[in-house]
Amino acid sequence: MSDLAEELNISLPWLRQALQDKGAPKLVPDLRAGLLNLYGDDTAERWLAAYRTWREEEPARKAAKRAEIAARAKGEMEAEMKRIAVEQKVARAMQEATDTAIAEEAARQERALKGW
Repeated sequence: MSDLAEELNISLPWLRQALQDKGAPKLVPDLRAGLLNLYGDDTAERWLAAYRTWREEEPARKAAKRAEIAARAKGEMEAEMKRIAVEQKVARAMQEATDTAIAEEAARQERALKGW
């Protein structure tokens, strides 16, 4: 891994953190000697193959994430539109009830005036 970091001209801790943050395959050492991590050639090759596969699949993962975000946004927008439609129905019903009450009150007052 340090060879890869050296080849890319970046520090090893930064490379490890960047790969971890992005969800890359984890490189597990074959042997730990104190603070030193030792990797066999076959382990390095398997990790490199997994990393390349992971990198090749990255556009598909990004597209899936964009589609998920778009679907979530569409769902939220539809839910908001439904909420607004319900509010409008309630407002119309309240307005109709108010208009009916006003008309009934006007009719009652008219009857009251005729009766006097």
